Formats: sequence, C-alpha cells, structure tokens
Amino acid sequence: MSDKSNLRSGFWLEEWRVQPDRNRISGPDGHVRLTPRTMEVLLCMAEHAGEVVTRDEFSNEIWHPSVVSDYALTRCISELRGHLGDQAGNHRFIETIPKRGYRLIAPVTLCDPDESTQINPGAEPASDGTISAGQRTSPLRLTALGVVLVVSALVAIWTNWPDGGSSAAPATPDGIAVLPFVNLSPDPDHAFFAGGMHEEVLTSLSHIDDLRVISRSSMQAIAEEGLAVPEIGNRLGVSHVLEGSVRRSGDRVRVTAQLIDAVTDDHLWAENYDRDLSDIFAMQTDIALAIADQLEVNLEPAAISRLAERGTSDPEAYELYLEGRELLRQPRPPVLGPEEIGERLDQVETLFRSAIEQDPEFAAAHAALSSALLSALRFRSAEEAEAHYLEAVESSRRAIRLDPNLAAGYLTLGKAYYFNGDGDAAWEQFQLAADIDPDDPDTLKHISLIHENRGEYVELVQVIRRAAAIEPNLTRHQNRLGNAYRWLRHMDRARDAYRQAWEQIDSNPWWLRYLFAVTARDEQDWDELRRQLDYLTATADSPSQDYRLFGLNISLGDIDASEAYFDRYPEHFEKNGAFGAALIWTRRGESGKMEQALRTYEHNLRNRIPRRWGSTLQVSLAWIELLRGQHEKALDRMEAAIEKGFRRRLLWIFGHPDAYPPIVREFAEQDRFRKLQARIDADLARMRAELAELDALERHQ
Repeated sequence: MSDKSNLRSGFWLEEWRVQPDRNRISGPDGHVRLTPRTMEVLLCMAEHAGEVVTRDEFSNEIWHPSVVSDYALTRCISELRGHLGDQAGNHRFIETIPKRGYRLIAPVTLCDPDESTQINPGAEPASDGTISAGQRTSPLRLTALGVVLVVSALVAIWTNWPDGGSSAAPATPDGIAVLPFVNLSPDPDHAFFAGGMHEEVLTSLSHIDDLRVISRSSMQAIAEEGLAVPEIGNRLGVSHVLEGSVRRSGDRVRVTAQLIDAVTDDHLWAENYDRDLSDIFAMQTDIALAIADQLEVNLEPAAISRLAERGTSDPEAYELYLEGRELLRQPRPPVLGPEEIGERLDQVETLFRSAIEQDPEFAAAHAALSSALLSALRFRSAEEAEAHYLEAVESSRRAIRLDPNLAAGYLTLGKAYYFNGDGDAAWEQFQLAADIDPDDPDTLKHISLIHENRGEYVELVQVIRRAAAIEPNLTRHQNRLGNAYRWLRHMDRARDAYRQAWEQIDSNPWWLRYLFAVTARDEQDWDELRRQLDYLTATADSPSQDYRLFGLNISLGDIDASEAYFDRYPEHFEKNGAFGAALIWTRRGESGKMEQALRTYEHNLRNRIPRRWGSTLQVSLAWIELLRGQHEKALDRMEAAIEKGFRRRLLWIFGHPDAYPPIVREFAEQDRFRKLQARIDADLARMRAELAELDALERHQ
C-alpha cells in the first residue's frame, strides 16, 4: 500500500505517468486531462494497489457524506479504462470484482522528485540496442529536446492561435443533430408534446457514451434558419442529422423518424412508431437503440440500462410534466413584465404539482418543480422567496432520494444553494450532477459560474469551450468565452470571441461595441474607450443602454455625463444602481445620501436573489468600506477577496485613475494595496502561461 501524500507527487502505471496535481496522465501518444473526481478514484485505487476497493470505500473517501450513485463511480472507471486503453476481457490496469468493487492490477511506481522529464522508468532496452521511446533519456539529450519542444510550441502558438472567426466545427463520425420534431397533431394544444418528445429522444441519445449529441438549444436556433441538412452538418460539425414528426390523437402517438447522412444528404434509415401513450418510454428507447445500431456505436450494459429507465409509469403524470417543462423553457417575450412572468411561472408550478400528485414517486417532476420554484424567486416578496427556496431544496432532495441517478436532482439542489449564496455547497452538487451527465449544458454553465467566482480562469475557459462544443452556434458561450479571455487580459482573443457571438452567430452592433468599450476599459485604453463611447452614445435608444453608458462615463472620468444619466433615472439608481448612486453622492459631497445608498447596496448584496458570495461579495464589501473611509477594513476585505479567487483590477469600478474621488486616490497610493494588485497581476500571468501550454498540447495531440 502506498501513502497517498507520496502518490500526489506523481507515479507510474506501466507506460503511463500520472500527475495528480495537474489532473493529467501522460503516455506514448501524449497527455490526457482527467476530471478531478476521476483522478481521485485513480488515486484511491493506487493507494490500495492490488487490493479490492469497494464501492462504499470509494464513496466514503471521495464523495464523503454526499449522496452518490453507482453510476457516478462507474463513469469514472469507464473514463479511466478508455484513456488507459483497457480492453474488455483483457484488462491490464483495472479489474472489476463482481458485487464488490474494483482492483488496480498494474504496478504502481513512485516518481523520483527530479523526474519531471523522465519517461517510463520500467522500460527495457530495445533488442537492437537503441533507445526506445519508453526509456530514460540522457540529461543532455533531454535539454536539447526540451529546447526543440519549447520552440515548436511557441511556433505553434503563434501560427495556429485560434482566431474565433469560424462558426463551423469539424465533422466527427460520432456527432448527431436532432432537429425539432414537427407537430402533426390535430389538436394545437398538443404542440408541447412534440417538443417534449424531441427533448426526450435527445436525452436518450445523450446516454450513449460514444455519441456526441448537439443540444436542444442549438437545434432550435438552427431550425429557425431553415438550412439544408448538409449546411447543418457543416455548421455544427456532425456527420448525421435526425428528423422527426409527432402526431398525437387521443391515447395514440405516432412518431416518424429518419436518419440522414449530413455529408451526402442520403436517407440512411426511417421508421414509423405507432404506440399507445402508455408505451411512450419504450418507443423512445427503441428510437435511440435503432440510431445507435445505424451508427455502429457500441453500447455498454450501463448505457442500455439507462436507456431502459422509466421516470414514471403514469402517462397522465408524464404528460403534465412535459407540458410544464415546455412552458418553463419557452422564451420570455421582452414585452412581458414581472407580473406576467410570475403568472406564467405559477402555471408551470401548477403543472408540476399536478404531475407529482398523479405520481408522487416521479423524481423528474420533483426536480422540475424545484427548478420552477427557483426561477420564480426574483419575482416574489422576501417572505415568499424564502418559502420557495426551502421548498425547492426539499423538492430536489426528494428527487435524489427517489432516483440517485437523476442528474437534475443534484443540479437543482446546487442551484438552490447557489441562489442562496452558498457557492461551496453548490459546487458539490454540480459535481455530482456532472458525474452522472457530464455533457449537460446547464450543469456546465453552473460549474463555470463557480470557476468564475473562484478566479479559476483556465478552468473557466475549458468548461465554456466544452459547452460550446455541445451547443455550437449559440451566442452565450462565445460571449462568456470573451469575458473569460478579458478577465485573463487576453484582449485580442476576447474581441475575437465577441465578434463571433455578435457578428457571425447573431448580429447586435450596439452590444458588440459596448463589449469592445468594456474591453478597452479593462486594458485602460482610454482613447479607444472614448471612441467606442461616442458611437454608443449616438446610437443608444433605451433606458437599459443608458444605464450602461452611465458606467462607461464613470470609467472614463466624465462626471458631468454620468450625473446627467443619474438625474434622468433617479428611481433606477435608488433601487438597482445603489453603488453608482453612492459614487455620485460622494462626488457631490452628500455624505448622508452616500451612506444611505451604500446601505441599500449592502442590503441588496446580502439579500437579493441570487445572493452574492465568495470573492464578489468580499470585493463589493471592500468598496463600501473604501467609500466610508475605512481603509484598513477595505484592505482586509480585498485580501479576503483575493484568497477566495478575485482576479481583476481591485478598483475597476471607480473608473479612470485621474478621476478617482480623493479618498480613493489616497487609498490607491498605499503600499499594501499595490502589493495586493501585484499579486493578482502575477496570478493572471501564470494563468495565461498555463492556458498557452494547454492549448499547445491540445494542438499537438
């Protein structure tokens, strides 16, 4: 048995070098990054190499008291076997012990402390006496090789740097896009059923590990463009497209599906499914299995088992659930006010409650009710919001108890914790959801929000890129990728991502120029900010745009322009822009009004849903203390923010240094403040170097 503290410094499994600190394994063909949870599973087995590790032991050591499913562990083992090249029936690394657990059968060899460039220490000389790729290399040769690799990597970075200019993805043989099913039902009130069937088939297909399935959101956006199948394949980088229609009449359902080659536009397979409503789940499974067979995708027993799962055996409960889910996910027209949105969410809640009343054991309906309750929080009074929050938590927990393999239960519980300002508890639940369904876009979004708050920008970029691969052709991923690059101070890459979002995927010139202005602000290019601001001011035509112009004028130090916006919208700044109001009152010497604005701002930070937490809460509280003249308290808060991951300019909200209020200008000269900002700058430089290394490795793989 090896000590885990020694293992964390690195070890060998045959030809594979394991680096736990980087969540990476390296073999003859290059590097592979593991999920943190999968690396912990590998470490646990390495610590007990040659011994059986039971499922309970995995659970206690890795997942601790959290609820964990057998499927979560199975996914980790499957990921490890796939990367290590473990073949079914001929395992070299991980052995399954039926009804007990798993055993690592490959020998574990600890790395030497100076073994950073060493290849497999257990390799034998080649028969012809030459040095094989798996043997040690002399220090001189390693030095020369290192120089070559570094130069090659730098050349690759400069010559192959992604420009974000293409909206098409490379086609892969395992990619499929499922167009929204056409509703052919005679009753228009059954339109929701076609949308529900479309999503259920997508979900079934996503359970097939070797099949990349484009998300529903991307498909809805693509369908609105009316593209031909080859264009869809080229845009989304898939090799196959599935079309379908749904006709519902009474208790009978007919689904027609056809699989099309996205390159040749040939129809490869078509089938009609005519079933009773009570047989709807078997129909969905049959469609998924037929597609897997046509694509020659190998199905593991676990995948087949998941395809056969039934959320409920009650057709009426299922229909209520589908109707509620479709209504919840419908886009909200911009003309709807808070009252109308609240009324729609009430309807959604009623549908999910009715589904649960029909079948109290329907786990997905409990998770969906939690999601609806959380969506309504910001439209409720403080008392109602607290009651909705508690019910959402209980609904999520109920879903998990009913079905520990349902990712939505963990996801909605994590959302509840996140909305309540408990980011660490939310993170645990998001990880559990990702263990079950690692490609769910909503889960990836919320994992990225945690990385953002923690200042883990390299991980943030990786998660957003993964989400963009699952949901190509959506502006939100490129927009968020631009934000991540901007926070990393990769300003050219940020602008490229913004262009892809708001020029190529969608067209919104005002918003694109606003993002360019924010980028100029963050790189302190005041001339460029002024140029963008002139355009934005001339073309703004809504209060929401004016609110943003207020902030940009603060950034530029144009106090007169900022005050004009402030005086035009006093109610907005009193309720929703309290810190901006505090800045204006500070400049006007109105200390009493400034303090009132700061109290409103602090109350909103701690109580408005979603509540601030972690680094963003600490830095916001630091700004409050700074305007109050409490410099030491402000510095303490900033230090706490950095410890929790804040990695931006500490005083960005105060705008141009030449226009700082006197109290801020004095603060900025303090040595302790300068050291804190220098610490952030150094961390960002390290992250940029790490991201460059990962990008270079990915291009060479």
